[in-house]
Amino acid sequence: MADADDFIARLNSTPLSKLKVGNITFRRKLINLGAKTLPDAFMLSPQVIISELTEREENVLDDLERQYQQNPEAFAKRLLKDTEEKKEPVADAYGKVREIGQESTPHRIVDKANADLKSARHKDKPTSLEHMRLRSSSRRGKTYTSFFVNEDISKALATYEQEARRAFEDLSVQYQTYLTFQAFSDMPIDLDDLSTDFKKLISGNTSSAQSYKELLNFIEDVVPDAFLVFVAYNVNACFDGDNLWDNFFSMLGIKDGNRQSLFKRAYVRLLDKKSMPCFKERGESFRYFYSALINGGLSKSIWHELWEDVVLPLVTRSRITSGAGLISMLKTEPSLKMGKVLGKIFDNVPATILEPLLNSAVDTATQLDTVSAAEGFTAISNESLPEDALSALSDVCDKKRAEVAGSSANVQTRKQLHVNGAISEGAHEAGLFAFPKAILLFDMSVGKLVVHIKGCKVPDQLRGCRVTYLVNSAKVRSEPVWAEVGGYVLRPVALDVEFAPRYEVEMLVERQVLRPQEKGSSADRNETFKQIAQVTQSIKRLHPGCWEFVRMSDGSYPQKKRGSVSRQRRMAILPDAGLKLVPGEGADIEQTADCELSSGVHATLYSCTVGPGAFFELQDASGEVVAAWSEGLAVSIEKDHAIGVTGDGEDVYSMDSNGGCLCGLPKIIFESAQSGIFNQLLITRTFAGSTRDLSEYLAVQDGNHASVDLSKVPYSTMHGGIQTVESRLRANGKLVMRYRFVVIPISSPIIVSVRHDAGSFVARYSFRALAQCRVLMDLEDEARWDNGRGNVMLRKGAKLVFSCLLGRDSVSMKVFEFGGQSFSEISCELSLAGIEIKVPKLLMQSTCKEPLYYPDVLNMAGRQSTVTLTSTDRRHLRSVNILLDGSVWWKIPLVDQTRVDLNLFHDPSCFAVRSYEDLHIADIALGVEYGERCVEDVFYPNKADVVVIARVDEGFGFKSVRAICGDEENYIELDAPAACEFYGEIRRRDTYTESIRKELHFNEGEQRKEVEPQIAKYAQRDRYILTIYPVDDFGLKQTDQFIDIPIQKER
Repeated sequence: MADADDFIARLNSTPLSKLKVGNITFRRKLINLGAKTLPDAFMLSPQVIISELTEREENVLDDLERQYQQNPEAFAKRLLKDTEEKKEPVADAYGKVREIGQESTPHRIVDKANADLKSARHKDKPTSLEHMRLRSSSRRGKTYTSFFVNEDISKALATYEQEARRAFEDLSVQYQTYLTFQAFSDMPIDLDDLSTDFKKLISGNTSSAQSYKELLNFIEDVVPDAFLVFVAYNVNACFDGDNLWDNFFSMLGIKDGNRQSLFKRAYVRLLDKKSMPCFKERGESFRYFYSALINGGLSKSIWHELWEDVVLPLVTRSRITSGAGLISMLKTEPSLKMGKVLGKIFDNVPATILEPLLNSAVDTATQLDTVSAAEGFTAISNESLPEDALSALSDVCDKKRAEVAGSSANVQTRKQLHVNGAISEGAHEAGLFAFPKAILLFDMSVGKLVVHIKGCKVPDQLRGCRVTYLVNSAKVRSEPVWAEVGGYVLRPVALDVEFAPRYEVEMLVERQVLRPQEKGSSADRNETFKQIAQVTQSIKRLHPGCWEFVRMSDGSYPQKKRGSVSRQRRMAILPDAGLKLVPGEGADIEQTADCELSSGVHATLYSCTVGPGAFFELQDASGEVVAAWSEGLAVSIEKDHAIGVTGDGEDVYSMDSNGGCLCGLPKIIFESAQSGIFNQLLITRTFAGSTRDLSEYLAVQDGNHASVDLSKVPYSTMHGGIQTVESRLRANGKLVMRYRFVVIPISSPIIVSVRHDAGSFVARYSFRALAQCRVLMDLEDEARWDNGRGNVMLRKGAKLVFSCLLGRDSVSMKVFEFGGQSFSEISCELSLAGIEIKVPKLLMQSTCKEPLYYPDVLNMAGRQSTVTLTSTDRRHLRSVNILLDGSVWWKIPLVDQTRVDLNLFHDPSCFAVRSYEDLHIADIALGVEYGERCVEDVFYPNKADVVVIARVDEGFGFKSVRAICGDEENYIELDAPAACEFYGEIRRRDTYTESIRKELHFNEGEQRKEVEPQIAKYAQRDRYILTIYPVDDFGLKQTDQFIDIPIQKER
């Protein structure tokens, strides 16, 4: 305790100028306001803080004060320790951030956050530009003395060049071809500073032709990589939709045409040296313009057009899944209108350069298409797109959202309630945010796997939110959104994970909400968090049976990306327990180490030197080859129609057939940058001891892609069993791919119907026998055969039906096939829907008891009206539809393992009517899509019958109002007791400005209200109506929500 008091006392006496909190401007402002220490700053009056500090600076001060109040001792200890070590508060190599105020740049916070990942090497004093030049063996032998007059700029340029070179080196490790903009997020510097210093360098050396020539020589010799970043970074700012270079040189003050040409030639030469995409086959104007535009990641204006006119329409309408598919579709879609620049890009830029960008764009658009119906802030994964692309996408989404809002402007919606900066239940947020991609790392220091997510800037709308991270459905940690001087940020995180063959990383964006416990009470509230957005990212292996990692320039080992290595690299390969890595030509094992993958499970880590075209095999204990691959050839398998998996991990397919072919079999896709390699492949299929050459079915799409579609290969025998497809090099017989799978004589299981039973949803499945066979299924208490049998002989065409919980993801099955005298037994796990659905009791009770009423829609808390969908594993065709009065209201694809929360009443206007003549009881139903039906050779998604989960009466529990006028009693009477509290006004039909009586107040259960005789008399006239206003949780009249009902005469 004495130590704790000592830390607090030292903090109280340490001058604010010596603490590492915020930036120097922030600290100077506090000192000028009279704060000598940080605790003094906490005591400043709110009026002074508001008048003297910016909003960002206020948030930083609030953030520091909150941490201090939560744990003064720990806060003081951390802050003083960092101050004594003269270090900025930073993250360690895996993003473990200290919780104290941090200084950050006012722009591109992602760069500042990612600087924390580069460990201690960035803390070294930058090497001077002069020393860097002397070490670089300049081809001109010049010292460039005149460029080192300003020592600050010299050191800054040296740092920029050092970081640009490291970023390009890391990109070259992971990609054979890369673009300049991809280095932006990996450079731990402020790119605005880089741009400013280069402008100073260039503008100060253009006085004469000789000095300008010396400047370009200096750039090419000493800072070539930083210069490429400078040009790419300024492309978007200078491109106005038509002109790039005029604006670019106007920014630099270079007016002479010859000097502009020299500048552009030097730029293209440097691109060529780095093997970055640049164009030589056309005229100079084309070459310079498109080289800069592509390496800058295109511009915001081009991306805006690309999203709005090309990518989003095609993804939504045609369901394309790749950049190659998008390019192919453009050739057959003459109706698509593109601007001149975008049209020339598609006409002239090689597909090999465009495809990676367009792949990312299609993946992002597909995410938007699947989350567009969800409530709240839209979150997606950043699929390696430039910031300008995401900014343009956000603008396009905002535009579409505004158009939708404008078309329904006549529908009044409920006002939101904000209390003390938190948002009350029912508030609806709109916006777009892209999470960085999760990366799997192997921590060599401790021998463990880590999922790392970079830090990033977040929109201001996410102030006060937090992000909860789950890996394979297990919660790992929650991190708040931090306020910094430059904006709001998510700090980098490192998630320790157990060894697994696949990782599903879920990121839940949650906002703090306040729910009042009692009406009218503002003091008694329950603080909780409500999910407003979600992103699920999958981390998959490149090859079955192992994880592959590649060494980067900072010594870290992230997972290797798809594609072959272009030069010798250091890699670490971690096979599954019990498997052995056997290297072939082009690969050498330098050392091995024993690693504990999870509790009691050990495996061997192989550190290898790997060159282009290297071969690898994975063998089990018996020497059987489990997997094989070549670094010169990437192989992927499209297995969308797999219906299960065996105990040994082989995929299971149905025997659905057409014309002698098994329609559901996979397509094997080959990619390679080596010309002519596809002609060297020998592809075979082995079944029941016989081998068949399938090389004639290898279709070469272009010089880099080829495929074998097994669903197009005729089969002489249609019975099931284990099949093996292999690919070898004809020259030396080296195995480069092996894929084993099983075919069983049943169709894909489909859901027939879904019902709600005792709080759970139960699915009824069916499948057909495609050949005579005996089926044995392991059904526990939760599942059953409809006919009570789990062991049955089926004739060809017979249908089998069974029921189990909808949340169950598989069922054990044995298939005994009878084919002549042959007999084989296949054991497998048959894939089921695996969708767990939770519906609040109040909603389900409305289907069998009294329905909900419109005020319930307005006032029900989120938890009472939120349906939760949780899916397991990955399924090709799986989704849930929410229907309102028989029409699809929400369509939620659940392809991956994920969780989705849907607040059915987040938009009360869906249930709002303006006249009692339009009132009806609306049914909210749920439909599940799972499985597929094969008709000839086409697969169609299967839709189950729907089940009603809620009923909403759009009124207030009564259907009519009448006026009773008598000598002693005068009433306004409802035909049934009020289902809830409401306010009412009696007025003429043709006016909203005057009412005879200011207010009528009905409590729940009341049926009549006594009124003055004159009011009752007037109300009996046909021209008068009762306008009804609901009441919110605080007992306040909701004047923006109302329903009119005619007042009838007494009969």
